[in-house]
Amino acid sequence: MIYSMKTRHGVAIVLARIPSFTSSRAAILIKALAGGSETELRRVIHAA
Repeated sequence: MIYSMKTRHGVAIVLARIPSFTSSRAAILIKALAGGSETELRRVIHAA
């Protein structure tokens, strides 16, 4: 699922549900935009 949110104070809590998997990998990408600036956080999730 893809979520988009705006907050007045610049703080957001994002909950994610990742299905179980036993091969390959997944990634989470969070992108923040504020006042013309942009940053990204990427995290790779490996199979259990």
